[in-house]
Amino acid sequence: MNYVKIEEGIVTQSIIADAEYFKTFIDTSPGDWVTVDSADGIVGVGSTYNATYKKWLSPQPYPS
Repeated sequence: MNYVKIEEGIVTQSIIADAEYFKTFIDTSPGDWVTVDSADGIVGVGSTYNATYKKWLSPQPYPS
């Protein structure tokens, strides 16, 4: 299972672990860990979640 940590709407960490791992996992730093389904596509550090469209957005690779 893929998990990402979100701080202020931005993914700051990403790990792959089983559910058993998170039963004993302790993280005292700010942010929330959420699961990411493989159907969501590639979600990594710097990605954001758009609740309106229910989609993960990748960071912009360069300024427009």
